[in-house]
Amino acid sequence: MTGANERRGASGVAPPEAAQAGHQAPASPAAPSRPESWRAVPGWEGLYEVSDLGGVRSLGRWARAGHGSRWSAGRPIRGSVSEGYPSVMLSGEGRRAIRRRVHVLVAAAFIGPRPPGMHICHADGDRLNPAAANLRYDSPKANADDTARHGRRPIGEQHHGARLTATQAAEAKAALGTMTLGRIAAKLGVSISTINAIRQGRTWRHVG
Repeated sequence: MTGANERRGASGVAPPEAAQAGHQAPASPAAPSRPESWRAVPGWEGLYEVSDLGGVRSLGRWARAGHGSRWSAGRPIRGSVSEGYPSVMLSGEGRRAIRRRVHVLVAAAFIGPRPPGMHICHADGDRLNPAAANLRYDSPKANADDTARHGRRPIGEQHHGARLTATQAAEAKAALGTMTLGRIAAKLGVSISTINAIRQGRTWRHVG
């Protein structure tokens, strides 16, 4: 049975009636898609709900109006994209309006409280897809690995902190073992720590 904090959409289309004798049975309609599931936004119970597909809606409430109050009907919340993530503004009951990323709301409602130190990872690498099935809690390293696997981490010359070109990095790797780190660094005009990072495999792992 669906819990009190979870709501589902309308049921699917009823199956067709059995065909009468001597007549061909009508084709069965396509199976309806799974209903969108809604749960209360943790910390905003009674004010907002979030769906497993990433929808956010406000619930009906009494709001102050002049010297009295009026009933404000619930409605879908139209958000925006902030720093690459869908976000919405939440407010109500004397609380200051605050921006929240949708995937954070979805994870809290459908996965549970986030363990300390964990990140929210997108399985498909798409920040614009906050569906519950696309989210998981994982370590910062796992999140960074996801970023690299999906090609969203700048590497090599694309990285803002790059000190070498790909050709120079390959040259440095080729010289390791035959020249000292200091001589390689002096030849390429960089610090010894830059060459040491290459030697340890912390940078330019994709070259050479």
